[in-house]
Amino acid sequence: MAQRPAAEEALARLLPDGGEPPAAAVKAVQPQLSAAMDARAALEAIAAGCLRQLHANRCGLLAHGYDAEFVHQMRVALRRLRSNLRLFLSVAPGSDLPAALTDGVRALAAALGEARDLDVFGEAVLPRLLDDDPAAFAPLVARAQAAREQAHANVRQACAAPAYGELVRRLQHWLRQPQSVPLDRRLSELAPGLLESRWRRLLERGRGLRHQGPHRRHRTRICAKRMRYAADAFAPIYAEEATGPFLKALAKLQDELGLLNDLATAPRLVDRLGADTQTVARTAAWCERRTGEALARLRAGWKRCKAAEPFWR
Repeated sequence: MAQRPAAEEALARLLPDGGEPPAAAVKAVQPQLSAAMDARAALEAIAAGCLRQLHANRCGLLAHGYDAEFVHQMRVALRRLRSNLRLFLSVAPGSDLPAALTDGVRALAAALGEARDLDVFGEAVLPRLLDDDPAAFAPLVARAQAAREQAHANVRQACAAPAYGELVRRLQHWLRQPQSVPLDRRLSELAPGLLESRWRRLLERGRGLRHQGPHRRHRTRICAKRMRYAADAFAPIYAEEATGPFLKALAKLQDELGLLNDLATAPRLVDRLGADTQTVARTAAWCERRTGEALARLRAGWKRCKAAEPFWR
């Protein structure tokens, strides 16, 4: 029997026993961590979970056809992977992800991001624009649908390409090398400092959040997202009753910031789709009206988040 290529072997190990592609999108699962474990082993476990989530959703998409939730969960997996690599590498002297792997991850993330942006616009924003003014926004439907179909085709192509399997194999290989992330400290020693650093960065970035412009608010959203990924990753070594309220408040804040980001980017997306100036202006006006409502909820969410007790202290 012919031996399977190394990339195929690496992919086969990422699916559960039986290797059947999932029929529904697969969400992140917290890794099995302990406070006493080596920090480098912890990173390998966290990254392995991200790759399993990525690959399961990729297989589901290729087996069952395009589904926006498969793409969303692939994107979440890549973001969790990149965020936690950045977190651990920040305290690993002289360690960095090789440029070829960084470029490969970035290219896959770009294809997924384009599809996800168009999915959100097509499913959450465009129907509301049509409800508001059917005649004015009807010409936009065909443009948005054509762009979505092309983005979906690009995602399928990226997932089916040999480069995908090679990227995953090389990521797995890099993670297993002790010299890749030279950390020999216990996770319990490292986690509090890393979490505190991300928390302080979020608090600093979030000052005057309700009055921030879209660009600065987008940077705050990225900080909140990275804080949540770090908190999710380290949560297994803390008591659930301590982590629950903090993670819940952070998730709610991230949702509110995500909505505001969707409203801020919608006019630019409509412009990119080639809509006329009047349609872009009407989109911007519609988004501006809903931004005021979202900012009111954001203020309450930010207060709840700041009031939550940091569980690592």
